[in-house]
Amino acid sequence: MAAWWEPVYCVSTPADGNINLSSAPSTIDGVAPPNGKRVLLTQQTTASQNTTYIYNTGTPPTLTATTDVPVGGAVVRATNGNTLAHTEHSLSDTTNYQWTRQFTKVNVKDFGALGDGSNDYTAITTAMNSLPASGGTLLFPAGKAASSPTPYSTTTGFTIPANVRVEFEEGAILAPSAATVTM
Repeated sequence: MAAWWEPVYCVSTPADGNINLSSAPSTIDGVAPPNGKRVLLTQQTTASQNTTYIYNTGTPPTLTATTDVPVGGAVVRATNGNTLAHTEHSLSDTTNYQWTRQFTKVNVKDFGALGDGSNDYTAITTAMNSLPASGGTLLFPAGKAASSPTPYSTTTGFTIPANVRVEFEEGAILAPSAATVTM
């Protein structure tokens, strides 16, 4: 079983390149980490620097390595970012500090779905479109009224690609209204 670590605010992308720890950029993956938040660097040219850090705002911002060093198989989840928000990364190689993006599961509520019978089309399709081209899982957690099923609704039809798995928690239902959802 993988060891789970505290979520990170964001993960560096190839576009971020090698980040100077003593003069960090103001954004990583297109978002500005708040002071004291954890970030995961994965693109460092010195392999041992591909680990978790605390982001310190200032002039310039800096990164301080965390004291809880991830072990092989450790998994972290990024909560923010323009490219890698809501993704999980596993430390797959402890010699070269290589992190591997995991098969992604996205929660429609993270994208604004309410599951209260209102139109959740935009949130559902945004969550689905955030999955990598290789696919992933689209999660529908229990809606607002956990005591009775309350639908995630859409008034616009859409197609869920074959490589996207749909997972419904107990009490969650998808009820298109005058629309067709193809799976």
